[in-house]
Amino acid sequence: MNDEPIDAEVVGEPQVEPSKELVQHAGSTALIETGDPEAQVAFASKMATTLDNVIKQQGMRTRIGSQKIVQADGQEVWQPKYHVNVEAWQTLATFLGIAAEPVWSRRVIDPETGKPEMVRYTITREFYKRGTKKKDIKNGTAEVERVEHAEVAGYSWESRVEVYRDGVRISAGESMCSRTEETWRERPDYSLRGMAQTRATARAIAGAARWIVTLAGYSATPAEEMPETGRYEEPPEEEPYGAKASDDLENSLAKALAYLFDADEHAPPFITELNKLADGYMPKIVAQAVTLTAKKAKELDEADDKKADDKKADDKKE
Repeated sequence: MNDEPIDAEVVGEPQVEPSKELVQHAGSTALIETGDPEAQVAFASKMATTLDNVIKQQGMRTRIGSQKIVQADGQEVWQPKYHVNVEAWQTLATFLGIAAEPVWSRRVIDPETGKPEMVRYTITREFYKRGTKKKDIKNGTAEVERVEHAEVAGYSWESRVEVYRDGVRISAGESMCSRTEETWRERPDYSLRGMAQTRATARAIAGAARWIVTLAGYSATPAEEMPETGRYEEPPEEEPYGAKASDDLENSLAKALAYLFDADEHAPPFITELNKLADGYMPKIVAQAVTLTAKKAKELDEADDKKADDKKADDKKE
């Protein structure tokens, strides 16, 4: 037998293969231990209500855009779209008596070389003048003040988490955190590794109990898994001071101001000043308020004039 050492090269990082078989132990895998479907739904609904209260009180949710829904009467309305954070998934796991166990976390391996895959690319950042509106950036009309370029180089991470109940594996989740994501492209490795495990934890618990989070009124996708852009359609952006006054209403406003100032020449300059305050447009609510004020003032003036005329008539009779 040849006892001489054999030259060998360790390529990449040690690979930890996930188990192929379920862990075989006695125990129940049922999340809600009742055979009656109606009782299961009733119990899960009660749990969902409690979970919703905790989520709202402790801020365990993230608003990710808005969504358009159709109400029972057929009317379309916009409402915020929330996804629950990993802390909410862990709270639900506690309610259900299940445990999430990290199995491994590692750098993403290049399948061709067997080594950790280095991510390299150039990013371009556009900077805008202070006060630039988001809507102008979105529609491409905003003026770019300067452009900067930066090189990104680093590793992405992936992780696996398994969920157990009574010693039996009932769910598992694998996820990753990539340097191609804007938020994570310049973070240290430990941050990406932690987020990969966080995402895998939420995914593993969701695999077992996603339907209960849906009963609570939330999206079944964990917040940490949502992309940074293009998440949901946003409602049309409203003007900061409400709807713009129509041309007819602006004409009525001019007449109202002329009456209040008792001189036509003062009305146009005043409208110009109001427009400046309203960032270039006349809010409908302002025009309506001023017009109504002038109307009431005119009614009071006419009532006073009538009283004066009546008094004069009475004086003449005497």
